[in-house]
Amino acid sequence: MLRKFSLLFILSFALLPSLFADSWAVGFNAGYVLNGVKASSGYREETSYDVFHGYGVSIPIQYYFTEDLGLETGLRLTERSYRYVHSFDGETILDIHEHNAYLEIPIMMIKSWNVNRFSFSFGLGGYLGLLVYKTEGGSFLTLSFNQDLDFITERYYTWKDIDTSDNLFEAGLSVKLSSTFEIVEDIDIFFETRGDFSFTPIEREYQENQSFRYNLSAVFSLGVLYSFGGNQ
Repeated sequence: MLRKFSLLFILSFALLPSLFADSWAVGFNAGYVLNGVKASSGYREETSYDVFHGYGVSIPIQYYFTEDLGLETGLRLTERSYRYVHSFDGETILDIHEHNAYLEIPIMMIKSWNVNRFSFSFGLGGYLGLLVYKTEGGSFLTLSFNQDLDFITERYYTWKDIDTSDNLFEAGLSVKLSSTFEIVEDIDIFFETRGDFSFTPIEREYQENQSFRYNLSAVFSLGVLYSFGGNQ
C-alpha cells in the first residue's frame, strides 16, 4: 500500500508542470436570450405559452489541457422570460410576460478546431443556477365603471418578490457552438450560439393539477477572450 501511494505521489509531481504548461482563457460576453417554456396546461386549458426575449452576460473561464480539448466554467447572469395568454370564450383576458433572472455556473467540455486565425468549437455540459430577481408585465381586461360598464385593457410592469412558490434553484443541459477570430496575439473575439434545457420547473409544487413549466432557451452572444499559458 505504501508503495502505491509513493508511486501516486511521484506521478502527481511529474504531471504538475504540464498543468501550468497548458493554456487558459478568460473573457466577457453579452447577448440576446430567446426563451420559451415546456408546460402542460394543468387546470388552465385556455392558457397558451409563447417565447419572449431577455438578455445574458457572462464571464467565461476556459482551460485547455490539449491544443483542442478543454473545460469551460465561469459565471453568467441569464434572464429567462416567457409569455402566456389566458382566454375565455375567444377573448384574451390576460397577456403576460414574466422574466426570471438566474446567476449560473456552467461546466462544459469543449472541443475546438483551429484554422489559421480562426477557430470553431463545440461545447456540451450542464449548469446550476440561483434565482436572483423576477419582473412581470403585460395587459389584462378590467371592468370600466363608466356609463356603459365596458371592459378596458390595463397595462403594467412591476418587480415581483421571490416567495415560497418559486423554485430558487435551476439545473439543466447546455449545448453551444462558437466561432473565434484572433484579432491580435492572445486576444480573440467570438460569436456564440447556445441552447439551455432546464431539468427543473420554474415553480415548486404548491397546488393540485399544477402546470409545471421548464425553461428552454436560445442564447446569441458576442464576446472577447484573453488567452495565457503554454499551449495557446
